[in-house]
Amino acid sequence: MTQKSLIVVFFILFALSAWFLFWTNARELDPTDKNFWTLSFAAPERPETLDFTIANFTDDTSFEYTVHLGQEVLEKNTVQIERTRTATIKPLQSTNETIPTTITVTHGTDQKEIYRR
Repeated sequence: MTQKSLIVVFFILFALSAWFLFWTNARELDPTDKNFWTLSFAAPERPETLDFTIANFTDDTSFEYTVHLGQEVLEKNTVQIERTRTATIKPLQSTNETIPTTITVTHGTDQKEIYRR
């Protein structure tokens, strides 16, 4: 093979490899093909609020949340969130500066907690 042929083959292989890697990366970053859910505070920079978000990427739409102030249950509710949707929940209570507040969300058999002091 001549040098020109080697260079052309190299660039074709490089282009195909780059295209494949970019395609694989884009596919892996697409959350709609996954099966997970997330829980986070809506405004982490504001410690006085308990507003939280649930992002659902599962087929099950039922979520149950409980707000605890220490050992006391302040609020317990069920919310429906469709697949690929995010919901912001605003509990009726605000934080207490002396007692830690826990938000527990249950989805099927999976449970996640977030805390606010």
